[in-house]
Amino acid sequence: LSAFAGNSWLISPDKLLEANLISKDDLKSIDRSKFNNAYVNFNEIKKNKEKLLEKAYLNFKNNNEQSSEILNDFFQREKYWIDNFTLFMTIKEKQNGEVEKQTLNKFLKYYLHKQQNLN
Repeated sequence: LSAFAGNSWLISPDKLLEANLISKDDLKSIDRSKFNNAYVNFNEIKKNKEKLLEKAYLNFKNNNEQSSEILNDFFQREKYWIDNFTLFMTIKEKQNGEVEKQTLNKFLKYYLHKQQNLN
């Protein structure tokens, strides 16, 4: 999807805890009863990971002015890819995670056209 964005599933909750972006109580609040050693329940993992990431983001955002500056600097520095990535992820989310081939092709044509106009 993006060579720059990475995969949010790979963000470690332990690292978020170390950075004080989530608490031990946040980790304890995960409903582990829906996890099973016999199979991986990706829907539950996704739901819990998104909950932790949202909490971490809100804590980061509300932390202080320095956090806002760090985030704004990041957005400005990475603008060349982040706008297109967020557009694509919004389309994907609106389609319940399923991006039809036709929609993906339209997006890619838009992206390539935009890149050609920048150069």
